[in-house]
Amino acid sequence: SFCVCRKHLQEIPSSSSNVSTSSTWDRDSSKISESQSGTGVPVLKKDKPGNENVLQDLLVSLHCPPQKRQRVKEKGRSFVTVRWPRLFQEPESGATWDVLPDELLLAIFAYLPLNDLLKASLACKRWHRLLFDESLWQTLDLTGTNLVPGVIGQVLSAGVTVFRCPRSCIGSPLFKTRKPLRVQHMDLSNCAVSIADLQSILCQCERLQNLSLEGLVLSDDIIKSIAKNSSLKRLNLCGCSGFSAEALELMLTLCS
Repeated sequence: SFCVCRKHLQEIPSSSSNVSTSSTWDRDSSKISESQSGTGVPVLKKDKPGNENVLQDLLVSLHCPPQKRQRVKEKGRSFVTVRWPRLFQEPESGATWDVLPDELLLAIFAYLPLNDLLKASLACKRWHRLLFDESLWQTLDLTGTNLVPGVIGQVLSAGVTVFRCPRSCIGSPLFKTRKPLRVQHMDLSNCAVSIADLQSILCQCERLQNLSLEGLVLSDDIIKSIAKNSSLKRLNLCGCSGFSAEALELMLTLCS
């Protein structure tokens, strides 16, 4: 709010007169400076006397290049002074993303969809660490998705326990570590995935309770990897091929 004072007092017309009069108003610069000094906001000074609409000039300057002032010669040298707008300066104090605790950021990130989570993880190292926290990756459904190489390895390593990816095209997982995965329920039915890539996924699974590989081509090594999951309760191998009876017998023995 601005404190204003009347610049010129005009004669008050009589009640019988129909002549409309106008009063000239101006901002009291001393009161403005006093009121703004308490808020920490720098006082914006006029460049030229008589320039009444300061705010409008500053808003216009946001969309215009800096104005060149008249060349000044001093001791045989000439230079040009340039004024840059100083609006929207970053406040010295106040809440920023950096001061928010990890728990609050995790609560915010929990509302983001998968694509936004992956994009936001590229912002900085702290966000990357938080966005791959296990609390955000308990359940993941990528049904009918085309997964480029590296995605599976990244999301499963984040601590996913329930992973559904039927009818998807799965690229190479590209795991960065050999640490066992936490996934307990996995559905890869009718996926387009190579035997080598499927083996690289299952060889790191040791906690599976439910697994569906319906319609996939397997191998003896894949069957042996499945056999390492001693807690396996349900296994769907309908329409699967590529493995021997000996490998299947070994799996049934270890998982019983």
